[in-house]
Amino acid sequence: MTEWRVWTMNRINILGYSLDYMSVENAMNTILEYIKNDHLNTIGLITRNSFLRCSEKEWWVQYMMTLDLGIIGESDILAAAGIDRGQVFDDVEENRYLDRFFWQMIRLDQGFYILEDEQETGEMLASYLKNNYPGIRILGVSGASGKENSSPDKIINHINSVFPDVIISGLKGDLQDRFILRHQNKILGKLWLNLGESPELQKAVGIRRGWLQERKIRKSFRQILNKKI
Repeated sequence: MTEWRVWTMNRINILGYSLDYMSVENAMNTILEYIKNDHLNTIGLITRNSFLRCSEKEWWVQYMMTLDLGIIGESDILAAAGIDRGQVFDDVEENRYLDRFFWQMIRLDQGFYILEDEQETGEMLASYLKNNYPGIRILGVSGASGKENSSPDKIINHINSVFPDVIISGLKGDLQDRFILRHQNKILGKLWLNLGESPELQKAVGIRRGWLQERKIRKSFRQILNKKI
């Protein structure tokens, strides 16, 4: 076993970062405990992009390590650690985490708020969720780059005004980590779900990543792997 792939019961060390290593069932049990709390718990999808940002920006490491639950969102990450089978690998490969999460929240009648970079992108995600998860309650949608939401305070006030249970964040790059690190204690809600620029979800919603961007991500991720081996 190499020193950069070491795991315990619910944690795994990949490329020097300690990540949650849970099946869908265990992850949902953890989330059910979170919604009983009186504060906002953070959940994030960990993608190849997450590792690229960690290699470039120190504060992204802080953000990723302070997530209450980091869900591995791409099987390539597990494969990079030599894991290509098992329940967790299958759950990641089949994109079961988000699917189970949304159905679980619908069953509990939890209300959602969508925060994206652009209003249009948020509306696209809302439409996708309504079409694929009947019964989901979308309480509001905001685009962080819009003129009407030019400050974090305005965004937070808009979120808090509808009392959501779950905030779905599709904020990209530095916006994601800086926003939640600075303002977590101001946001009313039970769960903050960072979609992590999930390529599978983006494709399903209709937000397509260009092939040049995908090629760059693959190349950069491979370079990180080569440095760790």
